[in-house]
Amino acid sequence: SVVFPLAAGKILASSRDLPLRQLEEVVAANGQLRVRLEVGVAEFCLPETCFWTRVYNGTSPGPTLRVTPGTTLEIEVVNTLSPKDNDKGRVDNFRRLNSTNLHAHGLHVSPYEDDVATRIDPGESHVYRYHVPLFH
Repeated sequence: SVVFPLAAGKILASSRDLPLRQLEEVVAANGQLRVRLEVGVAEFCLPETCFWTRVYNGTSPGPTLRVTPGTTLEIEVVNTLSPKDNDKGRVDNFRRLNSTNLHAHGLHVSPYEDDVATRIDPGESHVYRYHVPLFH
């Protein structure tokens, strides 16, 4: 089967009867790109099964962000996930399942801008600022 992007909500389809959907694309202008990503959850259904997954601005995957060398990229991540059960569990089990963060794989940016230890708990937000180098 083919993996294809889905819009949030209950969808009954399969890769055989749905064309690929074009992802939303947000493009930098004048050396800047500011975007808000709301992290949520939605149920998706295929003929064989239904599942819950994370969505970004209501879709999975989230929008494509297009930047060029020299762009300043600002992403506000808003965690709208439920705080319920966020801290339950033993220390050696998964914990804070509804906390999130953002990591810029493939962007050659400063580790001070791309802090993988940042934690955004339910109901919180965080603004990431990346300066895409001119040599990127």
